[in-house]
Amino acid sequence: MLGQFNQALSGTIGPCLLVMSLSVLLTVGEGRNRPASRRWRAIGVAIGLAAAVVFAILRGTAILNRRSTVNLPTLILGVILDVALIAVIVRSQGIVERWRRTSASRVSADEKDDASVRRARLWMNVANGVAAADIAVTIPEEYSLVDGVATIPFSQVEDGHLHRFAYTAADGTEMRFIIILKNGGAYGVGLDACETCGDAGYYEQDGKIICKRCDVAINLATIGFKGGCNPIPFPYQVDDGAIIIHAADLDALSAHFQ
Repeated sequence: MLGQFNQALSGTIGPCLLVMSLSVLLTVGEGRNRPASRRWRAIGVAIGLAAAVVFAILRGTAILNRRSTVNLPTLILGVILDVALIAVIVRSQGIVERWRRTSASRVSADEKDDASVRRARLWMNVANGVAAADIAVTIPEEYSLVDGVATIPFSQVEDGHLHRFAYTAADGTEMRFIIILKNGGAYGVGLDACETCGDAGYYEQDGKIICKRCDVAINLATIGFKGGCNPIPFPYQVDDGAIIIHAADLDALSAHFQ
């Protein structure tokens, strides 16, 4: 059952788990005089989905046609938010307990320092704000997979950089495949694995595609062909400005990732 769940929510399992874990860590109850933690999380999901839609439109209309335009800012933002979220997770119990104590004291007949209530509220809202931001940037950019056919528009991969995609095979195997626009205008398509080095995969450095295991630089012109340390090729079609990949062709190669 868990395997089926992961397969059905392949691209959204990360945000789902993040929302659930933060719901446990930062929930103090909803209602009057209490920070609406669930509202913060809902805002994070909404912003993430809206940003994904806007980004897809910009990519589809070629307004954003260079991956480097968003890579570095996204990386910097991701590192900052990850560090902030780690700090929130470490301090979450103390933040929540402080709010509970000050909130209860405020309701009681005892007179307490209003400044302590404001500080507790501030820290609760800061923690929930960081959580919402992390949820927003975790919402993934997906390719279309309908009725066993994956469709990846040229606009998503035409910047000449390495693009890596995840796919869950029919047998539950987590696979990866890559696409890159080659110098001659054709696309190099293959698994993020080779016959020689297995599923170590590839990375891009200084315009070169390099095997993670043996550090061999792959000739771009040979990506899509068998042999050596080249990515393992598989069938695909080009139609109406998009690369069309049949899931069955990927399923047949799942053994390379087991």
